[in-house]
Amino acid sequence: MPDHAARYLSILLCMALPAVHAATDSGLLAEAAAKFPANQWVGLPPPSVVIPKPWEGGRIVHINSFGSDVFCPGINKILTITGYTTLPAGKAVPNNYSDSLYSFDCMRNELELIKRSNWRAGARSTDPNQCSYPLDENKTDPTPCPRHTYNGICYDAASGAFFLINGANAGVPNKHPLFETNQGTTVFTFWSYDIRSKQWTQLDYPALKRKEPYDTILRAVPGAGKLYHFSDWSVSRYDLKTKTWTILLDCPGGSPVNAKVNAANGYIGGQAAVDGKRQRILFHGGTAWRPKKEGQAELPMHTVLVFNTQTEKFERLGAGTVEGNPRMGFVYVEHLDRYWLRTDSGEYLMHPESGAWTKLKHTPFSFSGDRSTEWNYACYDSARGLILLSRCSREWAVLRLDAAALNAAP
Repeated sequence: MPDHAARYLSILLCMALPAVHAATDSGLLAEAAAKFPANQWVGLPPPSVVIPKPWEGGRIVHINSFGSDVFCPGINKILTITGYTTLPAGKAVPNNYSDSLYSFDCMRNELELIKRSNWRAGARSTDPNQCSYPLDENKTDPTPCPRHTYNGICYDAASGAFFLINGANAGVPNKHPLFETNQGTTVFTFWSYDIRSKQWTQLDYPALKRKEPYDTILRAVPGAGKLYHFSDWSVSRYDLKTKTWTILLDCPGGSPVNAKVNAANGYIGGQAAVDGKRQRILFHGGTAWRPKKEGQAELPMHTVLVFNTQTEKFERLGAGTVEGNPRMGFVYVEHLDRYWLRTDSGEYLMHPESGAWTKLKHTPFSFSGDRSTEWNYACYDSARGLILLSRCSREWAVLRLDAAALNAAP
């Protein structure tokens, strides 16, 4: 059987199985151990790109800035949103917003276009020659408008669905003649993508009194059948069975959550992870670290904010010393039961009960010439026990931590 045919057969078989949230898989663990040495970063060469029919006439555009990646148990790949164009290589494209859905297979070092956007992805402009607008195909096959996704994407393993909410695109809505004709939508929408049918579906948006485009966070809690949405002004819960939102906190007229609800300080502008074992959503690196004009920052640096989904209340966690400013990288490492953090001075593990940080001994990773903290995204491959780091979907690196990492010096 040709290699590409075997790959597609494997994907179909995976999709036919119940998409449960599984821990590490012994066969995949062994495969990963044979490829990646323990406790040592491996920088991957530029990935190969697969553009299947009917989109093979186009090419990828690595435009995944101000975005994120998410690992999907069941298909055992990362999903990410980046760019696609039919313009020939070497010709400049106007788009600076992510639009099309790709998967990344770390074992093959391969990016594959899963679903092309039915929008022309434009720049930060309302000029019809430059802006984003829906193509004719969008009328019968609607897809979300291009955007910076921030942390507004997640995957629910039980339903096998990928979700998207909010984000930023300064050019929508606009006066392009096809915007309304082809059923254009804005970033203030909520979408699911079904892996099996390869279809986007627009869902009901939460009835928030204030909508926030930037840095909002969407996370699924394994086995709970719920998604949680966090913004600077609100916290909302989505029930996957009833397809309804419950607004847990909404502060439209006065101070934002960060000021009005002291326990919620610190998550906006940072990174978020999910501890499925404890039914926690974790936040690190938010705005409350930054000193205010009138005084000190509200939270000590490197505090982890915990949203307990069983009580639906915020808690704080953190002890010990972490050096440096945060760089994008914060995940729950299931097979070690630790929280992993990357800063500009090293990498750390936190004990989820005591909140104690320990510094890892291995050499930390940075992409060549990397000075930005904005376009590096980390996620955890729960099937293979791997931490994956990417920059704009163009460059990737892999870290396989084993039990020896727990012997790191305090």
